[in-house]
Amino acid sequence: MNSNTALKEIHLAVVDKVAERCAVEGNTRAVVEIGNDIIAYGQEWTKAIGDDGRISEEEKAKIHARFCEILDKRVPVIDGAAVDLVYNGIDGIAAKFLGWFGVRWTGLKGYLNKWFGLDL
Repeated sequence: MNSNTALKEIHLAVVDKVAERCAVEGNTRAVVEIGNDIIAYGQEWTKAIGDDGRISEEEKAKIHARFCEILDKRVPVIDGAAVDLVYNGIDGIAAKFLGWFGVRWTGLKGYLNKWFGLDL
């Protein structure tokens, strides 16, 4: 499996969940609301790039704010040590201690940085 295959699989799972929700509600309200959210997010990108071909700090903030709005409205929050472990991996003293036993765990953040050159 490669990173794009994983991202495509995640995307399809999200689309499946949206389709499930729409089927349960039995009307087009959910479809329209989700579609409008996606369109508004895309429009932030278009506005940011369309005026001068660059994305300013203010435009980045608007794009990010729109994404956060959708995320907070549509995706349930899961909190806890397990989320932290999966995202950050084991670092610091724990990593050194567990490293003595051959245990290494790079979190999702580390892989995203490595694979896509992100600065998380």
